[in-house]
Amino acid sequence: MWLVSPWITDVDVIDNSAGEFDAVFGDDSVTVCRLSDALARINSAGAHIHVVTRPDAHNEPFLHRLKAVAPRGRLKIIQASEVHEKTLCGQEWLLTGSMNFTIRGMSLNDEAVIYNQGGREPGQARIDLERRWESAT
Repeated sequence: MWLVSPWITDVDVIDNSAGEFDAVFGDDSVTVCRLSDALARINSAGAHIHVVTRPDAHNEPFLHRLKAVAPRGRLKIIQASEVHEKTLCGQEWLLTGSMNFTIRGMSLNDEAVIYNQGGREPGQARIDLERRWESAT
């Protein structure tokens, strides 16, 4: 999985206050799941997570939290000052557009995003991301 965004905040991504997602969280009593927690759960299930973001103080709380909760060995964080793309890409799906993964980007700003499920776009996006960022340190 790839998360590419110049700025990232540890935003709430799942509201489970009514218990609608208890089957997903199992015995954990989760009421709100933050982005770092969701990525850590996906990572724990076996997925490799690649995060590409700018080396900016704004991103440090999210990166620190993600490093603390994600299992070692399947998390790669790449910091590059030139990154401007905004993409979240899984095995069979792709979310891309103008939205940063921040509170403003996800709830306040006027953003445009495209979601693709299946087809060639997710696979091509992963190939492109790997080609650009996999060798980055």
